[in-house]
Amino acid sequence: MYQPDMVPADPQYRRQVLILLLIIALGLGFLLYSLQPYLQANIDTGTPEQTLQLLKWMLIALGIVPLGFAIYMLVIAIKVYRQGIFPPEGTKVLRDTPILFDQDARRRANILVVLAALLMFMSDLLILMAFYLPRLLTRL
Repeated sequence: MYQPDMVPADPQYRRQVLILLLIIALGLGFLLYSLQPYLQANIDTGTPEQTLQLLKWMLIALGIVPLGFAIYMLVIAIKVYRQGIFPPEGTKVLRDTPILFDQDARRRANILVVLAALLMFMSDLLILMAFYLPRLLTRL
């Protein structure tokens, strides 16, 4: 049932997002499964420098994923600040979402900015750890 103060969920969009997430999860699972023998062989027979280099690239990859999501959250927050409405006009939603205006919308945008900042901070920590952890481990 459509209410004027609600943005109705888009079932087709929900299905597309679910399929996309399923494909990503299966793809990452397959990638980890197929890389497992290589990683194990590298750990068993590789030099410590090769293993640390592998660890470095894995930490960088783990740090980039949440960074993309944080940027998307910031884009949504900027749209909310500009339009004064949440969710921004033209946004597809996965479930029925109440429309918030003015202060309530800005409060929701502030929450998005804080969450995006936390994600960026954690992502930066992972990427920085990729560069400093190998140096620290070689000193041990």
